[in-house]
Amino acid sequence: MDQDQVKKIVEQLHLERKIPKEKVFCIVEEAMMIAAKRHAGQESEIAVHIDRDTCAISVFRDNVPLSTAEITERLGAQTARQIITQKIRDAEKDTVFQRYNEDLGNLVSGTVRRVERGVVIVSLQENIEAILPRSEQIPGESFREGNRLTAQIIEVNKNGNNARIRIVLSRNRPSFLRRLLEQEIPEISDGIITIKELSRDPGHRAKVAVACVDPHLDVIGACVGSRGSRIRAVREELPNNEQIDIIPWVPDPAEFIRSALLPAEILEVIPCPILGRAIVLVEKEERSKAIGRKGQNVRLATRLCGWDLEIMTQEELQSVLDIAVEQFRSIPGMTDEAAEALVAAGLTTYDDIALCEPSVLADLGKFSEEEAQQIIDEAERRAEFDTARQAADAAAAAAEDALAAADEARRIVAADFQHAERCVRDARDAAAHAREAAGEAAKSAEMVDSPQVAEVAKAAQASADRATRAADNARAILDAARGDDRHRGQTPSRNA
Repeated sequence: MDQDQVKKIVEQLHLERKIPKEKVFCIVEEAMMIAAKRHAGQESEIAVHIDRDTCAISVFRDNVPLSTAEITERLGAQTARQIITQKIRDAEKDTVFQRYNEDLGNLVSGTVRRVERGVVIVSLQENIEAILPRSEQIPGESFREGNRLTAQIIEVNKNGNNARIRIVLSRNRPSFLRRLLEQEIPEISDGIITIKELSRDPGHRAKVAVACVDPHLDVIGACVGSRGSRIRAVREELPNNEQIDIIPWVPDPAEFIRSALLPAEILEVIPCPILGRAIVLVEKEERSKAIGRKGQNVRLATRLCGWDLEIMTQEELQSVLDIAVEQFRSIPGMTDEAAEALVAAGLTTYDDIALCEPSVLADLGKFSEEEAQQIIDEAERRAEFDTARQAADAAAAAAEDALAAADEARRIVAADFQHAERCVRDARDAAAHAREAAGEAAKSAEMVDSPQVAEVAKAAQASADRATRAADNARAILDAARGDDRHRGQTPSRNA
């Protein structure tokens, strides 16, 4: 390999593979050194230097320079080329890794190459492959070969020198929507408008809280765009016509919560900073709107605001307050005035008191810290008792459901195999749930050391065992009925 060949290799790799010239020179020097060592022996000390301007090669063996003839003879051009090829592949991987690692968190566009078991293989620029795992896809979306898609780079890694670069994409994270908004709304990318908070139910709905440094700018109008053009461009990138609510961010928690729960009309927001919770009062007819379908509206608002939100009517709140005052008054050492003060501060359950710091509770109820600690300990004991009792009741109810399902299966087994099969499955599932709930109840009963709860837990365990036997019996009856039907050569029910 002479200097003309070296110059040609450097230029070609720099232009075609986008590898810096200095990197190529280093690769060639290293390859020639390895090739020379293979020829001359590993014990020899070989040094290779290539002049960056003239591409003249200087080779030293044990600090003795070799002549041009010796270089040509000893280095083994074919071996050097093989080593260079491998080193170039490694350098290309390093270049790809560095480029995409710098874009971590940014958007990238590509073409679907194929879909393997739900995992989408995406071809990026220069035939670089990335993957969009099923867990990072928006629920309900599907892809076909050749589809264009935009996604966010969330991971770039390589586990070794010879490993392929692994680029992982996402479309269902809130940060993906944030990047889309930045891309379509110049005021956000320029920093005039800031996305303060964002919560998202991928494929269904998102809430975005924005603030603006310019008080004269219509922040909502700027985000939505003329006739909704900007927000429409974002939604077109998302499946299922995902709804995006743009909400003005304000520092006042009550006002922010009110806006976050739109389109529901809110009567009043009562924040409880001690617990990070807020009670939201609505009219009865607005309750379902505030909660949203399957709790979506209140769930997104909760994430957006960072407060636990409880939607109540005025009547429900009054009932909760009355019960809370009555319960708190029964705690030893609690005065009527202190109970009302705690409720006024937003504490409504034993759990709420148990979560308070002694100093905070002492200030609210005018207690000493020692008295406050005693009240907290008692509230914690009562909260555990209530939890245990609820667990025992839930176990008993689950067992009753299992028994009812088993009875229904036995009743209809001869008439409708398919319905009976469903009932048997329901009975088995309910029995399993009952056993699990009974076990939790038993643990809770042991924790609170209450004979009453222990008795309920014991009864729940007995009911769960009875439900399991009933489900097994229903399964045996169904299997026997199917067997008899086949043995007689009769045609099973049309529903079978």
